[in-house]
Amino acid sequence: MLHEGDRAWQEGRRGEARCAWKQASQAEEQAPAIAAMARLRLLRVSGNLGLFRHGPRADRLLLACPEEDPDCRLAWVDRELILKELGLGGRLEPACAELDALQAARPEEVAARLGWASRLGASCLGPDVGPVVGPVVGSEVPPAPAAPSPGTWLLALGATGASGVGAGPVLRFVHPDLGWKGARLELDGFATTGGAASGRLSLRSAGSPFVWTGAQGAVLPGELRQARAFLAPGLSRRGAALWLGPRLSWESLGGETLFSHGLLAGSSWRRGPVGLSAQGQLGLWGSPWAWTGAEARFTGERLASRLVGSLVPVEVEAWRLPAWGGGEVLRAASFREVQAPAMAALVAEWRQPVAGPLALVLFGEGVWAGTPHGGGGLGARLHLPPRPHNTVRLDLGVGDLGWALSAGWGESF
Repeated sequence: MLHEGDRAWQEGRRGEARCAWKQASQAEEQAPAIAAMARLRLLRVSGNLGLFRHGPRADRLLLACPEEDPDCRLAWVDRELILKELGLGGRLEPACAELDALQAARPEEVAARLGWASRLGASCLGPDVGPVVGPVVGSEVPPAPAAPSPGTWLLALGATGASGVGAGPVLRFVHPDLGWKGARLELDGFATTGGAASGRLSLRSAGSPFVWTGAQGAVLPGELRQARAFLAPGLSRRGAALWLGPRLSWESLGGETLFSHGLLAGSSWRRGPVGLSAQGQLGLWGSPWAWTGAEARFTGERLASRLVGSLVPVEVEAWRLPAWGGGEVLRAASFREVQAPAMAALVAEWRQPVAGPLALVLFGEGVWAGTPHGGGGLGARLHLPPRPHNTVRLDLGVGDLGWALSAGWGESF
């Protein structure tokens, strides 16, 4: 069943792969190496909680497995490759050396894993074997997917906060492969010592056409309350997407309540490290409202940057204007400190790994919001499994507006 699961995984049938690996994992007494391989593969679809279930069992099976058994040695290689894939470390050089030693005994299995290791950044070369960029056709063991996996789910409790809003707990659930068919679900909520609280739901179906829907409610410092919901069908192809649908909005401050119902439209495009997006909102009923925003970003291995613009072309109450600060676009400003009908910001940062899951970030930012402001700072990152959804961040920014501290989940962009 292990091979059937591997082939289903490579072909994108992730639900079938999960079922096959579960069956293979039950053969602990008859085939401990195969059971260990299956447990390791189940880490791809078991969320961060599955690390505590399948990881220790796989390690126990490997410790009991005879070192001279080729299947046990291949299972050890799989362990290193999957740990690397999930952002848990993983030693690629020893894995490549083991594959080199197994080349004569298990050529097909080794060839498949060479392609897997190559996609993870290793340069594995066996005797008389050139660099392999994909699994060998006909191999019975294609453990890596032909395209990158969307990742496994995450359920976590952490902390969030920013200068001007306080700090508090946040609960987050992300499933980027709902039903193992590519739909993405996000749920999160938080509350802070500054009286802020928020809950958010987002669901986007897979494929094209798709449907994207979401809702959010928030209570912000200063007795500002907001509630929004949208439903946006769309089309996607080759990294580009377009969507259009109805949008509902309710806002309240100091006893003044405003409704704005209309349309939301947007587009996005991504190719490698470069991404472009644009969105617009138009109020057709209720209080006047119109907003448009655009963003260009580059996210390389170390250098990342973004250019963001926002425009409200109609006259609205000051408290209804988009606001930046406290980690929302800007980190050298307190929560909602920068507000204007028209704003533009350029942010750049250098991301430097330090040791294991720990990394440091140096960032600089400039904004024009009627008047110019600038700043920069230092941040820390803790990259927890599974990647890329489980990164904890802490940033300290200093600029002409003073200094600000912000914390949250995920990279700042």
